[in-house]
Amino acid sequence: MPNPANESCIVSVLGTNSGDHLCLELISFTGYVARVIYNDVPEKNMAPLLQTSVDLSNITSGFYLLKVQYGAEVKLIKLIVQH
Repeated sequence: MPNPANESCIVSVLGTNSGDHLCLELISFTGYVARVIYNDVPEKNMAPLLQTSVDLSNITSGFYLLKVQYGAEVKLIKLIVQH
């Protein structure tokens, strides 16, 4: 994923074929959920790597957190959107 990102970015999550719930959210630094990118249980027969393109063209420039929640594990990744 490019950082800073302009019009789009690609998010990759490894190990998504275990049947756990996966939630990807783009959150502003004020706590507002700007976009829910993915919120589902990936199919067990899919590849263990989930890749999704995120359209950022209508997201206001600024600092965001990409929240990756998979099962009980949560990661926060800083993302700068710069138009």
